[in-house]
Amino acid sequence: MKILICCALMKCPQMQDVSKNIPAYGLGLVKIQVCFIVKHIYFKNDLLKILFLRAIPCMLPDEPVRRVSKQESAGLMFDEFRELAKLFSFQGAYKNIITEMITHMQENSGTPYSSPLLDKALKEQILNDRSEQSSLLKIKRVLKAAINYEYGFIPLDEKDDLFDEKGNLKEVNGAVLPKFDSLLDRTNGLVITVHDTWSTHITLESLEVEGEGFRAKVH
Repeated sequence: MKILICCALMKCPQMQDVSKNIPAYGLGLVKIQVCFIVKHIYFKNDLLKILFLRAIPCMLPDEPVRRVSKQESAGLMFDEFRELAKLFSFQGAYKNIITEMITHMQENSGTPYSSPLLDKALKEQILNDRSEQSSLLKIKRVLKAAINYEYGFIPLDEKDDLFDEKGNLKEVNGAVLPKFDSLLDRTNGLVITVHDTWSTHITLESLEVEGEGFRAKVH
């Protein structure tokens, strides 16, 4: 606020000689000089001048402004980033993931962020998703319908019906990728940590057919 006042005063030609002497600290002198300058500014009425003069002590800090380095300034901003993130991450086993990710960002190592807890949270989301758009349930439905249980494999003549030109399961293309969007996730840090999923590579590593059932390994 002090800087804004000084900038505004500097636009007045008759005030430049006085305002340019206002230091970046020594705020007792700043208050006196600002008050002196304001008295020479034209106000539409005296009430505005009185209100402005009374606001000056509130707009200026009580202690001199301390200059900090770029590194210290960045550190202060990341500290504030972590504190603000806690407003959306204050309960559960995953509440510290967001602050750990912010710290990783601050270290600027250039390496991807990873966390065993985040892996665990994603696994739980995939296994517990019972919605119609669940990618795992869609894979199960597609395999169940495509398998020839008499011979224990998926017939080649169904390949075009199951897969697109890139080799992806057509049914899964319409699925919603795993993401955290529950009400609980809004306060345990998962929503603010992972906003959404851009893409997911799902691989069917193995398929074993036994009688009228099957066992598949999906990565």
